[in-house]
Amino acid sequence: MQAEQAAVQAADLIVLQYPTYWYSPPPLLKLWIDTVLAHGWAHGPGGTALAGKHLWCVTTTGGDRIAYESGGYHGYPYEAFLPPLIQTARLCKMVWLPPRIIHGVPSLDADALQAEATAYRERLASYPAWVADSR
Repeated sequence: MQAEQAAVQAADLIVLQYPTYWYSPPPLLKLWIDTVLAHGWAHGPGGTALAGKHLWCVTTTGGDRIAYESGGYHGYPYEAFLPPLIQTARLCKMVWLPPRIIHGVPSLDADALQAEATAYRERLASYPAWVADSR
């Protein structure tokens, strides 16, 4: 846990990258959040280690974008499933950045998948220049 906390504390941008798993991060990422973002360190009395850092959620879904629209198959836009992570950022005094959601990954062809990977890599490489424009 201390090595993870040191790595997170040294970063300006914390990226939670995961496949959406039943409308949330997978259990191992949730365990990481529960363990590493400890009370008294990341939040609560004396918990300011992550204050001011940027938190960016990058996730994939199996369903296409239309499935995550109001009235779509899942009934809600994808952003409706993010409040626990948004609240985590708020509790830890981090700055929540608009998420990057890559929909329908199983049905993407090689060119579309490569385009998504390139756009993601370029976004990471251009941090923090894009942060002010993304809010």
